[in-house]
Amino acid sequence: MPLQPLGFLSQEELSAWLQRAAIYLSPARYDPFGLLPLQAVLNGCALLLSDIPSYRELWDGAACFFRYDDAQDLSRKWRRLVKDADLRADLWRRAARRAYSNYTPSRMADQYVQVYTRVQQAVAA
Repeated sequence: MPLQPLGFLSQEELSAWLQRAAIYLSPARYDPFGLLPLQAVLNGCALLLSDIPSYRELWDGAACFFRYDDAQDLSRKWRRLVKDADLRADLWRRAARRAYSNYTPSRMADQYVQVYTRVQQAVAA
C-alpha cells in the first residue's frame, strides 16, 4: 500500500477514494474540527493521525497516532497498519462506533440548541 498524494479533489472524488482506501492518514499539525477523519471512518478507513490535541480529543482509543514531527514514527506506524489487517479492522470498528454514537446530525442539532438557549438566557439576564 504505497502512499499516493491526490491533490485537490471534489467531494465526489474524495468519497470514491475513501471508499477504496483501508487507511486514512492525516499529517496535520492543526485541525480544529476533524471532519475529514470522520468522513474517512464513515467510508470504512482506519485512522492514522498526527498526535495533535484535537485528534486526541476526538479519536483517542480509536485511532493510531504518530508524532507529527517524526517521519520515522509515521513510517513505523504506517507499516504496522499496512501489515496488520486485524489491527486496521479493530481501529475502524472502534472509530465507527464512536462516529455513529457521538457525531450524528441529531446530536449536533441538540447541542446547538443548548448553546443558543444558554446564549439567549445570558443576553436576557
